[in-house]
Amino acid sequence: MAFIEDFFINICILVSFLFVYTVITNQSPLSRESSVKTRVTAGFAHGILGNLLMFFSIELNENLLIDLRNIPIILSFVFGGWLPALISTILVVAGRFLFGVSTFSFHAVYIISSMYVIYLVLDRLIVKRLLKQLTMSVGSITVFGLYFALFIHNPGLTKEILPVYSLATIAGSILGYTVKVYLRETQTLFMRYKQETKTDYLTQLGNVRFLDQQFNGLITKESTELTTMSVILLDIDYFKRINDTYGHDKGDEILKEVGRLMKAMTKKYGEVAYRKGGEEFCLLLTNLPYEDVLALSEEIRAEMEGALASVVTADVPITVSIGVAHHPHVPVKNLLKKADTMLYEAKNNGRNRVEYTTGSI
Repeated sequence: MAFIEDFFINICILVSFLFVYTVITNQSPLSRESSVKTRVTAGFAHGILGNLLMFFSIELNENLLIDLRNIPIILSFVFGGWLPALISTILVVAGRFLFGVSTFSFHAVYIISSMYVIYLVLDRLIVKRLLKQLTMSVGSITVFGLYFALFIHNPGLTKEILPVYSLATIAGSILGYTVKVYLRETQTLFMRYKQETKTDYLTQLGNVRFLDQQFNGLITKESTELTTMSVILLDIDYFKRINDTYGHDKGDEILKEVGRLMKAMTKKYGEVAYRKGGEEFCLLLTNLPYEDVLALSEEIRAEMEGALASVVTADVPITVSIGVAHHPHVPVKNLLKKADTMLYEAKNNGRNRVEYTTGSI
């Protein structure tokens, strides 16, 4: 009965720790391609988990304890490779000496170090993650059995402890792996859905909802962090005629190309490009001199004039009109409205041009 209770406690610790770790690292899940910082952090986290599992050992009888300290090391190896596994192994070894220094402490070093070497070999031989997890668990059992055969010399005790240790290791390992995979998949889906809520599906720019969030966030910075702010509104000229002439599929290709060009031409400023709706696009630029904003607007207009026609092999250029508003010429909260007014002027004044607010620059 004590075994079942202790095993249940260990599983609860394992699952809870993996859940908390996943929540904390939701922006940087562990993988073999992760940065060194992420893998080192994962190694420390899994090492702490190994020590927790060692502290809450599983009681077989009054004089005999086992634990699942090796499972976090296996998980870090399967998902993150040798570096986080090595760090977690070192922490588990160091943690073992906190329980006292004795012959058995050095035996524990032999066991966990041998397990790491076995994991390292299996990691290089096996590709599939689940198979890695299972074979590394079997490797742990093998090392544990060899330890008893070489150092304990008690067949009766070996028969008593090895089956229980094997069952606990395999069950804990499979459960830990399953929880880890489930949490990672859930985390990936959450991050994808979060990204999709702010991304325009066609152009991959920020959508109008994200534009509103960013604009409203910038308004709150007006009195402290915001020195200048500019809004550039861009609209494709005669877009309805383009759709009617070349079809909606070609119209979508033009929208994609506009998005690609805007993202490429503003990359150095960060994520500042948005699709406002239909054929209308927006740029939010902060703390950029107005001369640079106007120069960028003209560069975008000229680039669109030269590039968009090639999408549909049109005989005449496909152009855009642009309206620009700038703070402090205009109060921040009125920038979008004023940029829209400037865009309307660009349309009325012949299209394929940039109109902008004036004032002292």
